[in-house]
Amino acid sequence: MERTRSLWLLAAVLAGKSLGQCHGSSSEQCSGAVAVQRRVDCHPQPGASQERCEARGCTWCTTDVPNAPWCFFPEDSPYGYSLGGNAEKTDKGWR
Repeated sequence: MERTRSLWLLAAVLAGKSLGQCHGSSSEQCSGAVAVQRRVDCHPQPGASQERCEARGCTWCTTDVPNAPWCFFPEDSPYGYSLGGNAEKTDKGWR
């Protein structure tokens, strides 16, 4: 899977695809796609596939942006991250 993904990414870059564009299985824009900067990974475990992703109720959309999840929660999902309170500096960093 990882090798296939790497080869696909290489092919997309060599073909001159623009960074951040979202591609479906037929190279069309993915429906319900969320900007790569806003994606929350819905399948962080190894072995993600379109079938497993959609079985979780998530969106599958490949991208050539490094480390951006291909399986992610929909924009209107109750899951994700939010900042509660203010950032606070500690001896070991920020929390």
